[in-house]
Amino acid sequence: MRARTAALLGILILAVVLSGGALQAQSLPPTVVSFSADVASITVDEAEAGQTTTTLSWETVGVSDGQRIVLQVYGRMGWQPLLGTENAALPATGTYVDRIQNYCGFCSPTYRIAIVDGQNRILDQQIAMIEWAEPPGAPAITRFETGVQRIEANSLAQRTARVTVFWEVTNRLPNSNLVFEQVLEDGTAVSVEQPRESLWVGSVGQGEVIPVLPQTENYVQLRLRLVNAGSGALYDEAFITIPLIGAVTVPVVPQSPPQPSILAATGEVIDPARPIPENLPPEVLSFFVTPPEVERGGAVSVYWNVINARAVLVARLNAAGDPVEFYSNPALAGTWLLSLPERYVDSATFYLLAAGADEQVIERYATVRVQCPYTYFFGEARDAGCPRSGALEVSGAYQPFERGFMIWRGDTRQIFVFFNDTGRSLVVPDTWVEGEPLNILSQPPAGLYAPERGFGKVWLNTVEIMNGLGWATGPELSYAMRVQESGRVDEQRTFLALPDGRVVSTGSDGWGFIGN
Repeated sequence: MRARTAALLGILILAVVLSGGALQAQSLPPTVVSFSADVASITVDEAEAGQTTTTLSWETVGVSDGQRIVLQVYGRMGWQPLLGTENAALPATGTYVDRIQNYCGFCSPTYRIAIVDGQNRILDQQIAMIEWAEPPGAPAITRFETGVQRIEANSLAQRTARVTVFWEVTNRLPNSNLVFEQVLEDGTAVSVEQPRESLWVGSVGQGEVIPVLPQTENYVQLRLRLVNAGSGALYDEAFITIPLIGAVTVPVVPQSPPQPSILAATGEVIDPARPIPENLPPEVLSFFVTPPEVERGGAVSVYWNVINARAVLVARLNAAGDPVEFYSNPALAGTWLLSLPERYVDSATFYLLAAGADEQVIERYATVRVQCPYTYFFGEARDAGCPRSGALEVSGAYQPFERGFMIWRGDTRQIFVFFNDTGRSLVVPDTWVEGEPLNILSQPPAGLYAPERGFGKVWLNTVEIMNGLGWATGPELSYAMRVQESGRVDEQRTFLALPDGRVVSTGSDGWGFIGN
């Protein structure tokens, strides 16, 4: 840390020399210098007990008005504010004591310190991870019991029976999970779990399972297995046997096709030991989404029907084609009702994988279109997808240079820098304040201009921008600027109108004018 601080101090001293001593004309970019946790590792049991604390320490520089520091933890729904809100004012250098929990499930406790602007865009960040430690002994199920003494046969026949079970696991491995099943007369098993949003099951808890009616036996045998979530290897198992009372005097509700015992979070299908004919490959009878088109954030239903498979995976894909949300323990036929996240602006794709005997695998995709409620203010934008929102009119400024130009966006206090020679563009924060002096030592050639205000500060402080753009060829021009952003999450683009009516498109792959 001291070496990094000394290096930053050296940069400041050098800047003073180069600028004739005008220290206040220099500004460090927003930077997280260091971020750490004083706990190196923790077991799953300790994390789930929630009794161990860690001190998070950070040091930042260059955080200006309109920017703030946020402290986050990675959970099952992604990055979440550790303090319950991201509006808490955190100091540039500070510490925070957190009571470690198993926030994520399979992944170890992971924290992030970030500097964000007024639009919650990350300007810099660092991550601190507390590794999972090996437990002191072998993983074991130490409790699996229920208060239910008997189950009425008619309730099983009608599929209305619910059994509350209690469980506890010790020496939990981070890649393990719990599977709740009912063992049938022929030795096979079916899942008795209810749908849940997360694959991970806590090591200590209680919940309801849904048993089925045995064909010949006068009891229900429930089984809890502790398994490796990736390979399906068994670590431990426990059983509960509950006698039946009464005879079946009501119509029997057909049992759904047996569900797979477990699906790995990675997408690997685990054999639930339910035999299927080895000479019959899996077959997808149907896989589709309704309605075929929805509004942004609308609700959809995903339907599937598969035969000759030992397990099925159903997932929603992100823009990159990776599974990001799984339907928990799908049966061979089923329906998934869900609302699409708002970030799906053009379409959403769902994925089905069915695994049969001898590692036979079949895949299918189903896509739903998302209605686009907006249009681009300049007309069609090729390959940009639907706009994220309608066009905005904001305060703007424009200045041309010998080898490019700059644009200031007032609502986000950002400066866009465009280089003609390379086709590259940069986006930097505008940290200039009214009255702040700029010490430009040399004079521009006749007919050219030295940039001022925010443009001048960015130009003066960044050699790449100064050399890449050259001198300004005209004065800074203020105007009402129209701006709009594309909705694609894989390749977001920003569209900015210039004073002469041209529209520039900029993204990670560079910039260009619309229509060229």
